[in-house]
Amino acid sequence: MLVCPHDYAKKSNHFATKFDHVITYEEVTQFLAGRASSAMEELRARLLHRAALLTQATTKARRGYEAVALADIDRFSEKYVAMLREEAIVLEPGSAMLSNGRPGERRTMIFAPNALPKWAFLPQTRLVHQLREANANINLYGWGDFFTEIAITM
Repeated sequence: MLVCPHDYAKKSNHFATKFDHVITYEEVTQFLAGRASSAMEELRARLLHRAALLTQATTKARRGYEAVALADIDRFSEKYVAMLREEAIVLEPGSAMLSNGRPGERRTMIFAPNALPKWAFLPQTRLVHQLREANANINLYGWGDFFTEIAITM
C-alpha cells in the first residue's frame, strides 16, 4: 500500500500503480476530520491534530522542498562506510551512502542491489539500514512473501 499526497500519486503514476492500493493524504485527512466531527473532546483534538499534520505534509509537497545538506550527516555516512570496510562486512554501500550533501532528515543507509542474494524467486528488493530514535532496522522489502522459499534455501 502506498500512502502519499494525491499530486505525488498522479505525477508518479508509473510507480504508484505497482502497489495494490494507493490512499492519498487528502483521503486520510477527510477520514480523520469526519471521525473528529462525532468524537469526544480529547479524541477529537487528536484526530484534528493528525489531520493537520497530513495537511501540512500535503502543502509542503505542493510548494516544493529544498533539502539542506548537513556536514554532520556526510561525516556520519563516511564513518559508517569506513566501518563496513574495516570490519570486512560484505555489503556494498549504495550510491546515496557514498554521496555528499545529504540532508539532515536523511536517516537511512541504502545498500547496493548486489548486496542481496540473486535467488530467482525473490522480487527486486533493497537492503536498508534505518537509523532513528536509537533503533536500527534492517528491511528486506518483499522477502516476507517468500519466507518459505528463503527458509528452505538457508
